[in-house]
Amino acid sequence: GYPGGLGRAVSRARAVAAALATTALAGAAGPPPSAGSGGSPDPDPTGVAISGGRVWLASIGSAPTPGGGGIMPVHRLEGLDPVALEPTAGPLALPAAWALAPGPRRLWVAGRGRLEVVDPASARVVARVSGLDAAVGPLAVDDGVGWLIEPRTNRLRRVDPARGGVAPGWTRPSRLPMVALALDGRRLWVLSLGPRLPRPGVSPMPRGRGVLY
Repeated sequence: GYPGGLGRAVSRARAVAAALATTALAGAAGPPPSAGSGGSPDPDPTGVAISGGRVWLASIGSAPTPGGGGIMPVHRLEGLDPVALEPTAGPLALPAAWALAPGPRRLWVAGRGRLEVVDPASARVVARVSGLDAAVGPLAVDDGVGWLIEPRTNRLRRVDPARGGVAPGWTRPSRLPMVALALDGRRLWVLSLGPRLPRPGVSPMPRGRGVLY
């Protein structure tokens, strides 16, 4: 019901708001469900971050497979003007974009077993690290090093693109899943909460006390 460019700006504002809600509610639950067999003309937002003076919106949609026999997921990342909410960079096609975190000069994007480091000025991938779990949770970055949670194994991983690898996983001897990370320049803070709901439609299990490491 909005005219011209205003309508597009409103649509993208809603997408950014939905991405914020998705990121807040999903926690370490892993990737969103795949799109249905009929395809998705309007991609669903999966994450949002601020880097290089732009709002970066990650989304997942679907497209027919090259042979036309099915549907495949399509992940993309695009930079938006923070005022007009119109695209100014990208879209950049990625294998997955489930966890986003801004670094001092780079935007970090993780998903589907790998991590991509994006230059926000050129919207190009400048580094790539593989060897992660297929599902990744929250991501935190500081001084060129990233930390992320693998929710299915409840492991904390250290990723250093400059050294080209992933450090061995670290697991606390606790049944509570790690759900959130924060970096303050000298320390990494890890929050464990749970247990989570096992799956939709099942009664929740009693929650344990949260632990901050």
